[in-house]
Amino acid sequence: METVTDRLLTSQDIKERLRITHPMQLHRALASMREFGAFKVPGLGWRIKESDYARYILHCKELQQRRA
Repeated sequence: METVTDRLLTSQDIKERLRITHPMQLHRALASMREFGAFKVPGLGWRIKESDYARYILHCKELQQRRA
């Protein structure tokens, strides 16, 4: 398990961690990540704190468990 810090993840980091291959997948993920603190920096793209990303992943896992 990775250590969670408050460093900012870029949209490239998010794509790699979620194994995103299509731009629409990133668009959908970022739409829901906004609830967890993702924000867009003009000219630099999307960012999210690593700790907020961890909360987002936990939320997604909880949703999966409820559906199962």
